Amino acid sequence: RNHLTDLLTSASDAVFVPIIAGGGVRTVEDAAVLFRSGADKVSVNTAAISDPSLLERLVDRFGSQAIVLAIDAKKSPVDGWQAYVDGGREPTGLDVIDWIEHASCMGFGEILLTSVDLEGSRSGFDTALINKVSERSRAPILVSGGFGQVEHLNSLSGIPGVQGIVLADYLHFDRGSVDCIKYALRNEPITIDDK
Repeated sequence: RNHLTDLLTSASDAVFVPIIAGGGVRTVEDAAVLFRSGADKVSVNTAAISDPSLLERLVDRFGSQAIVLAIDAKKSPVDGWQAYVDGGREPTGLDVIDWIEHASCMGFGEILLTSVDLEGSRSGFDTALINKVSERSRAPILVSGGFGQVEHLNSLSGIPGVQGIVLADYLHFDRGSVDCIKYALRNEPITIDDK
């Protein structure tokens, strides 16, 4: 994970948008290293499920605005969604909504919600999951998994709490740009931050 700190330092010197860093954050000191390297916010998933008090310690040290609860959600065969860890590979047996409700008292500032089922599919967002999380949490939501085309953003416009989306595949494989999205949405009821 040492390369992440070098990447963060380089990115924060060159890019002037807020950066959320995550992966391997198991202690308050792990998070401190990422903040010192240029992260504006730190996300935590696996370690928070193993030790929910970690969220509280992170919030106490860095403030709720700087701590993001990352949730990798996969549709349960029976009902609802199950929380996964280790990059969306390992099931926890925890219901996503139950986990959010339990963790909410720890004071995190945002949720990074990834649909494991739709990640990389380019088929649109899991709006049922996003709506359910929005109904049960007051924290702003960053949505990840399923974005394939600009029209998919319209499915999020009526969901309270959705603050942003992750566009990894769309940008990594040069299928479009942020400017293209802004242009396409100029007449839509979706607010785009011009940062």
